[in-house]
Amino acid sequence: MFQAPDLTLIVEFIFMFYKEKPIDWLLDHILWVKVCNPEKDAKHCDRQKANLRIRFRPSLFQHVGLHSSLTGKIQKLTDKDYMKPLLLKIHVNPPAEVSTSLKVYQGHTLEKTYMGEDFFWAITPVAGDYILFKFDKPVNVESYLFHSGNQEHPGDILLNTTVEVLPLKV
Repeated sequence: MFQAPDLTLIVEFIFMFYKEKPIDWLLDHILWVKVCNPEKDAKHCDRQKANLRIRFRPSLFQHVGLHSSLTGKIQKLTDKDYMKPLLLKIHVNPPAEVSTSLKVYQGHTLEKTYMGEDFFWAITPVAGDYILFKFDKPVNVESYLFHSGNQEHPGDILLNTTVEVLPLKV
């Protein structure tokens, strides 16, 4: 991920070398300069770069055209996720401790969901399972949205569910 103060550097770097290499390669070079240590191995460098990369699905951009910026190369790229509907709504929640008794499915954790980074997906719940949000500081709850299922898995819903909002214990 690049920060706003990096924008001038990025634009100048791309402007200097866009005829030499594809933009994604140039962005990778910028990451290499920012986080890689020549005294460490390539795996360490790859881990450092991976810590900065954010993969957003569905993709925000799609390659257009067949011709690569590499001479003589044809680029038949299509991103299978491009233009798919979002499976989650981007949101901001107040700081809270989150927990659940549900078994997470395929890494779609409650923590990532609460942070607005992903959706939550768990193995079939049983009686007594719970999802708990304990706010760090008291908040006035004006509304909340509890939604289960999505376009790709409309049958994955929580049936016979009770949602409780408990007052602050003083």
